[in-house]
Amino acid sequence: MNQKKKIENVIEKSSSIIDKKNAQNLIKGNFNNLNDDRSNFLKDAFVKLKLNSLRAKNIVEYDREAYYLPYGNIRITFDMNLRTYNSDVNFLDIKNSSIPIFYDKFNILEVKSSLPLPEHLKSILKDVIAIRSAISKFVFGQKYINFSKWQDKIQEPF
Repeated sequence: MNQKKKIENVIEKSSSIIDKKNAQNLIKGNFNNLNDDRSNFLKDAFVKLKLNSLRAKNIVEYDREAYYLPYGNIRITFDMNLRTYNSDVNFLDIKNSSIPIFYDKFNILEVKSSLPLPEHLKSILKDVIAIRSAISKFVFGQKYINFSKWQDKIQEPF
């Protein structure tokens, strides 16, 4: 189980390993076991899940190719073959076949760093045919699921 929080331009991630029983309970919307855990992260997660009546909505799966450069803490990732399982949220026993999220062989390139990028890396990236966009793989995974009439239609930014 993990959580992401954005503070200015830095994303802070927290996580905790849970056992299969807790994972099954999460899928069913039963969060009570998390409250008994010694982990502060899981206790906080219990409160947020319970107060906001949060439930699993979709599974997003993808293949990742990742690179790391120690200078400036540069992380480059390619997320490819994004797919979802429609409304099947039981990741321990998936019944549906995966559905591609992008049909045009689009991939997601992320470049993150703590310092300005070195000139040689900027030079390489300037030739990449890409559209700069805020991407949420989770939101794209909901592309084929209509939870309510008021929900905006999800459109690809490219």
